[in-house]
Amino acid sequence: MSVIELHGGPVTLPLALHGRTYLLAHDRRARRLDHEKQWLLGFSLRAAMLTDLYLTGHLRDVEGTAQLCRSARHGDPVLNEVLRMVEVNVPKTWAWLIAAEQDNAPALVCHQLTGHGWLRLERYRKLGMFPATRLWLTDEHLVSQLAARVEAALATASDGRRSDPQLLALGLIGEMSTAFPTGDRARHVERLRALTDEAIPPIKGLRASIESVYEELDIRSRDGVTTGAGCGGCGGCGGCGG
Repeated sequence: MSVIELHGGPVTLPLALHGRTYLLAHDRRARRLDHEKQWLLGFSLRAAMLTDLYLTGHLRDVEGTAQLCRSARHGDPVLNEVLRMVEVNVPKTWAWLIAAEQDNAPALVCHQLTGHGWLRLERYRKLGMFPATRLWLTDEHLVSQLAARVEAALATASDGRRSDPQLLALGLIGEMSTAFPTGDRARHVERLRALTDEAIPPIKGLRASIESVYEELDIRSRDGVTTGAGCGGCGGCGGCGG
């Protein structure tokens, strides 16, 4: 993951969208990783990876499937692994690629961020009494600034004005998966739905994959099949979420 480092520690946000998505998924008020529906975090991270590769010209859309634009590898090992998955001869839809490996995505990204110093061990007391540790944001201020920029990009786009494509993508991913809070979501819900309809293929793939899961859960519910905690679950990476 690309970061700028000074004296062994990062001084700017990770450039990769999956890293930014994971950082934004932390509820800074409750001081925990916000994953009420754990599988949604995995979906959002996979969508962020594909969005990154699409916006940087590594992937293109061909009749609803993802295809490589170039043979060069990506410098980020996580994104490079996604490219390897796309490289297989059998065409794959964006929704399929998002659902694939989604259960492993949170732990993988968490490990990457921890290795680069963007998450750190924090001591706290569980239930106010028992000493414990959890992984937490190294720089809450920078993550808060990013969240504000994402909010602004969503508001700008919802007003019909041009917005930064990466920030808008982060906002739409968060909007669809509820991976992180976007405060004024309710005010712009109809426009945001329209933006999703007009979005790039990886974002549409995220919506398709999420809708597919909910349809399956609905069928199981009507058939009287008991479901668990969702589809797979994320597990985080050890102490994430407290």
